[in-house]
Amino acid sequence: MSRQAFEEFMQKLAGDEALRGEASALARDDGSVPLSSLADLAATNGYRFSVEDVSGELGDEQLDAVAGGVRFSTGKPIPAFELFTTSTGEYLLKIEWY
Repeated sequence: MSRQAFEEFMQKLAGDEALRGEASALARDDGSVPLSSLADLAATNGYRFSVEDVSGELGDEQLDAVAGGVRFSTGKPIPAFELFTTSTGEYLLKIEWY
């Protein structure tokens, strides 16, 4: 399990419309996806990471400002994501496709 597996899964999402649909189905009303649910989806597709793998490598300041993405020259969508926590400590991921 690793942050690298998370990044590879995000790249997989960018190139797989059906998988993006599965991830979108996990979204809450505000469009955010519980990171634990995304990790479960990733695991069913061979990518193993935990909430701690993704969130544990970032400090509080970084978590407040996380916005990442992967650019492709193949015309695939570009995922931009924001990782944040709820008042109960649950990690959520907001993904937008450009």
